[in-house]
Amino acid sequence: SPSNDQLLRGVVAHALRQSAINLPVLRAPGETMHALMRRALLPTLHALEHSERGDLARLILTEAHQQPELARLYKDMAFDPWQRYVTGLLQQAVDEGELHTPSVAACAQLLSSPFWMGMVRSGLPATGAQACDVAELTGMLLDSLFGVPAIK
Repeated sequence: SPSNDQLLRGVVAHALRQSAINLPVLRAPGETMHALMRRALLPTLHALEHSERGDLARLILTEAHQQPELARLYKDMAFDPWQRYVTGLLQQAVDEGELHTPSVAACAQLLSSPFWMGMVRSGLPATGAQACDVAELTGMLLDSLFGVPAIK
C-alpha cells in the first residue's frame, strides 16, 4: 500500500496538472516574451482561485507550521518548479534584450508575490476593492517589469 508521502505526492501532482509548469505554451512567431508570459501565466493564475490547486495551496499554507514535511513537499513539487519556469522565461527575455534587470531571480520572486498575497487574502474577509485578483496583479507586475505603460 502507498505511504503517506506517496499519497501526498499524488494529491499534489493531481492538483498541479493545470499549472503553467505542466502546460507549457509554444511561442508564436514574432511573439514577445512579455506577451508569451502573459499568455502562459495569467490564465492558470486566474483559474487558481477556485480550483483544487488553490484549495491545496491554502491548506498547505495553513498547515505548514504543524506539518513541515507537507510544506517541503509543496515547495519541491509546486513552488520550486514554478520559480524555475518563470526564471527561465525571464532569462530568455533578458537574453533577447527585451527585459533589463540586475536580477532575474528577484524578478521571478516578485512575480510570485501576488500568489502568496492572494493565498493569505483569501483567508480574510474581503469585498470590492479589498479583494485580491492574483492574475491581475501578476499582469500588472509583468507590464511594469517589461516597461509596458499601464492601461487606464
